Amino acid sequence: MRRALIAGPLLKTWLPETQFLVVRRDTDAVIESLSFYLGSRFNQQEVRERADMLNKFAKDNKVPVVDFEALEQKLTCEGVFTHLTGRDCPAGWWDKMARLNIQVEKHAWFDMLIRDRQRITALKADVQLRIMEAARV
Repeated sequence: MRRALIAGPLLKTWLPETQFLVVRRDTDAVIESLSFYLGSRFNQQEVRERADMLNKFAKDNKVPVVDFEALEQKLTCEGVFTHLTGRDCPAGWWDKMARLNIQVEKHAWFDMLIRDRQRITALKADVQLRIMEAARV
């Protein structure tokens, strides 16, 4: 299984005060979405492995998990804000944020990921090496 998905263990070592939160989306829905944008240019098994690693990271580190669909709910988003910032959610924040429509040009994003695959693979290898080195300390 790939261990370079999350630099979480490394970040937990380097930045112990960092708050983590996992947003979980149904793996089949992720694969369906990726298939729409990428066709067969991605590895379904890797998607499943990454989902498993996120779940393991959350469980091993007692990291809160939020379902993707729940991010449409005010109470959930206010809880995410409070967890990640350590502050109460400001009055009116949800109403302001709920009106925003944040879009990502997915085709361009995926094209960049494919184009930079070697650089990303090298970065993953470097992170994995650092995780292993940190574990030895």
